[in-house]
Amino acid sequence: MTFIKGVIMSNNSQMAGLKVVLIPTAAQSNSINLKDWLSDLDPALVWIPLKPEQGVIKVMPISTKLQSSDLWQAICQKLTQVIIVQWFAYSYQVGGIEVIMGELFAFQISLNSEQKLVPTLSRALHSLFMEWLSRGDPLLAQQVHQQALSPFTLARSFESKAINLRITLLGSKLLVPLLWGLNQDLGHQITITNIPCQIATEVKWLQNQTYEQLFNTQQQHLLTLDFITPTSFKQENYVQTFLLPELVFSSLHRRWNTFAPLPCQLPPMQWQGWVTAYELKTYAFKLQGGAEIGAQGWVRYQFPDLEQMRVASILAQFATFAGVGRKTAMGMGRTQLLLDHHKRPFYG
Repeated sequence: MTFIKGVIMSNNSQMAGLKVVLIPTAAQSNSINLKDWLSDLDPALVWIPLKPEQGVIKVMPISTKLQSSDLWQAICQKLTQVIIVQWFAYSYQVGGIEVIMGELFAFQISLNSEQKLVPTLSRALHSLFMEWLSRGDPLLAQQVHQQALSPFTLARSFESKAINLRITLLGSKLLVPLLWGLNQDLGHQITITNIPCQIATEVKWLQNQTYEQLFNTQQQHLLTLDFITPTSFKQENYVQTFLLPELVFSSLHRRWNTFAPLPCQLPPMQWQGWVTAYELKTYAFKLQGGAEIGAQGWVRYQFPDLEQMRVASILAQFATFAGVGRKTAMGMGRTQLLLDHHKRPFYG
């Protein structure tokens, strides 16, 4: 059965991409290769395999020439009849499409190596991201490189021979060119700091949101933020490692008003909150040629003013995508809101 899953778009929402659902079926002689299915619309269109979600197979059509709304209309027209496609030597029925809404995205890519990986790869991974973006849109990549505030974050977790690279984007215009450029490396071997690495064949989709959804988030009385990677701030010529509320929320506030659409802009704030509890340690975040010191752990914040509490609740949700503090495009400052204050992570 064909289905179309999405969200009703408001004036401030936008369609950022599509997921096409593939349902395994018996091989049929009248099938078409998935890569050829929409080639009449854009011969350069690529398909990004997504890691199955609860066993459901999904792929993303990516075109640097067509808008997502154009692809959506074209696929809807084709789904008036049963479509059987071949994908990696298997047969699937095109079961439907899901609309990806918003301007905020998080997804993950895995890299594996036969050699031991060093923990100083952040700059190299940043360069890899910029290369992917440049392949899809060289002018956009140049603009991103020159921006004072980065519209993306990178965070890596790794074992001795594997890296999980988590990418977040703070604007919809980065999504298509980035994935289009990444597609050339999926399933292939690349070299990072002279170490051969195999990139996974699939992208793990984590989350997407709109600024409007976060803008209308429910106010919380207490906010517990988990700082997953070392976090710090630059104050004049010094680095501050204690996660004061005025530093944390000013950082998020500045990022929000830089990238959020005009109807979702937040008012100026003179932050006057306080820390009610915390568990923090300082760690060295290793970079090529040195290290940056930052705090890692959890902090609970509270604000006496209701308007500050409302804005802080929005920004705490935003922290999942934006990160906090310095060098978020290198892996520092990865942050998330803890919804259950009694289930605090332990850092030992």
